Amino acid sequence: MRQIALACLAGLLLLSSVVAQPTQSAKDHFDKAVAYMKERKFDLALNELNLVIQINPRFAPAYGLRGNLRFVKQEFDLALDDYNKIIELAPNIPGIHQIYNNRGVIMALKGDIPAAIRDFDRAIAIKPDYAEAYSSRGFQKQDAGNLNEALADFNKAISLNPATSGAYEGRGIIRTYGGDLIGALADFNKSIELNPSNIAAYADRASLEFKKGDLDAALADFNKVLELMPTHTEAQLERGLVRLLKGQVTEGLADLKNSFAADPAAFDRTRKPPYVNPAFELDQFINANLRNPRGYEARGIVRLIQGKAEEAEKDFQKTLSLNRALKAEIEMLKTKVSK
Repeated sequence: MRQIALACLAGLLLLSSVVAQPTQSAKDHFDKAVAYMKERKFDLALNELNLVIQINPRFAPAYGLRGNLRFVKQEFDLALDDYNKIIELAPNIPGIHQIYNNRGVIMALKGDIPAAIRDFDRAIAIKPDYAEAYSSRGFQKQDAGNLNEALADFNKAISLNPATSGAYEGRGIIRTYGGDLIGALADFNKSIELNPSNIAAYADRASLEFKKGDLDAALADFNKVLELMPTHTEAQLERGLVRLLKGQVTEGLADLKNSFAADPAAFDRTRKPPYVNPAFELDQFINANLRNPRGYEARGIVRLIQGKAEEAEKDFQKTLSLNRALKAEIEMLKTKVSK
């Protein structure tokens, strides 16, 4: 899931009557945690929240803030426990709509899409103008293939809060699939403008640029994705393809070999619309550039890595029919693939 609300939740100090009032000691530790959170000293904040809960196990806001910190640390099961606890202790506490949204994100990450959508629905029922929940729900509907409903959610999120970065990204994906490349590019640009750390938006924009044949722009965006997330296997795979298409064959082959070692199925894994796999993207490039030998060469290298020697050889022969000067390069690549 691409987005999560990580509000500080200090407003949860306005407790409902069903929640135990904190002792002064617990409140002092909670205030320290909030201060550390603002300074992005997350480990120190977590230590203070653990003390709060040890002193007063019914102090609900501490669970909400600790859940968010645990989410940031990718401790999703522990975060889920905290979100469940605050909902149990204080189902009507101010800010609970954020908790439902965040819990929905975790349920989506765990693959329980119906539970995720129920939480997003609950967040919207509590706060109908909560843009983030519409965006979160939109991604789940998009992943399920319900594109019209997803588009409605993204548009609603943007109308409620034009600064909702994820909603532009989600809408851009649908526009790309529908062939509105100009609109999609505008949406990805806006998403990145609002959140320069939105890894998915850079990856989506790079794929769009690949589709358009703008290889320099695609390479720049894939580089940015890998700068922000060096373990992004699919971005490394697609960067490898772009590098091969640009004639940067040594670097491109290195990217492909590393990505296939990490995830051998990433290239042609089946995707549900509006998503496509790198195999489809490369075939699109070849079909749009039938006289470009680099497309066939790149596909030949992929097939060779996959162990499809006969299919790879057909692509290499097509490459050479378009440019005999690439013969030595292809032989060099074959040798490097086998090592």
